[in-house]
Amino acid sequence: MIRTNTALLCFFILAAAMTTLIVPGVIADPFFGGDEAHRMHMAQYPVIRLDNRVWLPMLQMHIWGIYQFRPPLYVFNLIPVFYYFAAIVLVGMLAFSQSGRDRSGLVFSLALAFCFSRQEMIMSLGMSLMQEIIGVALFLMLLQAGALELRKKWWLFLIVVLALLTRDDFWIYLFVVSLLNWRKILSDRNYTYSFFAIWAVPAFWLLMIPFGYWFVDGRFPDFPTEWPLGINKDANEGVSDLHASLASLRLSLARTGIGYFVAGLLALWGVLQAYRLIKGKHIVPAGNLGEVFKPFSLASLGVIYALIILFDPFQATPGATRMSFPLLVHAFVWAIVLFAEACASHRAMRYVAVVLIFSGLAMSLKVEPFLLHAQDYTQVNRVYQEIEGDLDLLVPDQQAPVCIIDKEYFSALRMLLPPMFYRKLIMLAQTENPNPDDCAVIFIPAGNGQLAGAGLRAYKDYLIDGYAYTLYVR
Repeated sequence: MIRTNTALLCFFILAAAMTTLIVPGVIADPFFGGDEAHRMHMAQYPVIRLDNRVWLPMLQMHIWGIYQFRPPLYVFNLIPVFYYFAAIVLVGMLAFSQSGRDRSGLVFSLALAFCFSRQEMIMSLGMSLMQEIIGVALFLMLLQAGALELRKKWWLFLIVVLALLTRDDFWIYLFVVSLLNWRKILSDRNYTYSFFAIWAVPAFWLLMIPFGYWFVDGRFPDFPTEWPLGINKDANEGVSDLHASLASLRLSLARTGIGYFVAGLLALWGVLQAYRLIKGKHIVPAGNLGEVFKPFSLASLGVIYALIILFDPFQATPGATRMSFPLLVHAFVWAIVLFAEACASHRAMRYVAVVLIFSGLAMSLKVEPFLLHAQDYTQVNRVYQEIEGDLDLLVPDQQAPVCIIDKEYFSALRMLLPPMFYRKLIMLAQTENPNPDDCAVIFIPAGNGQLAGAGLRAYKDYLIDGYAYTLYVR
């Protein structure tokens, strides 16, 4: 038997090594793209919205809290890196706790944690300001702490609340756990009160959203896309074209290569079932996570993907790899559960499990480049220093509005947000008659010229990563 502290040290070393490979690139990259850019643009707020979607606040609370201390921008990029590190340790410890705590179990757990860290989707989210990597760390923590077994731990309640404020997947997990354990919950007063308090979190969030719309927009949200679904759809339609939804889901699964991993797990499950039929007995490994995880996983994944097919929340980004993320996370836990059952069955089954699990998993690993070299952003950083110097000269008041007029919202933020992050930045939609009267200075794509003759003059052009912008002053 290997001591838990020894195993924990091994996983910390592995997580540190894997994290070290991505940190240089994360710190060097000055850009924030897509949803990340919107989050950073709204860093002064703990709760934000994008179109129809009011985002759960866990990640934004991190950004908002760090924003108060005015650190360098790369500090914000370390938020997902921290949870990437934690997730590697947690998946390793979960595997170790279920695989016999012996030498072979430790080797398997280290190999699985390594593959987890090099899985392309996990790595990508570990370098992005997205809430999924926080969710997977909390999910693994809940499994390790015995949430599915309804263990009575006061701090487990706190983790559940944080998870419910991170991803709405956890709302489905809560529904499934409540459904599978309703007798036990109702028979114990402590469980009853605890689950009532836990269910109050998503209920309160849903009830507060209409009031938020009324406070900000002076109206209640449209039903059902703005509330309660909170998804961005064409023509605000709720139910989607099922054929298009299925096609989008198939594309996502194909892009991630997760089908090979699932196929390997299904093959292993089939081998284990055949062994049980031959031996005529049911194998129950030590730890017994599988007994509670299997029905929970099948039910929750069924609900998640039924909702995705029915409502297609990824309509704006068909085939998005993030659509496959819940299946990927559950697949790693299934690998742990099935390996534990193989170890409890027969020594030879252990080797069969290793071959099937890692042969399927290898198809979705990010092998090249192994070391994420930081790109050269020297020219971009030089331009950003120039912009900061010009703004300090032209607009010494940090609270004076600096405006950007560009129809490409996310692209403009990606290029221009970093040098003016701690200033009062206003995005104006590029229309025929923008109203720049309240702006101290204005950035606009070079060559546009629509501000000429409006009491403004072009001050300087800046070339940022191939995009040219002109600064206008009064």
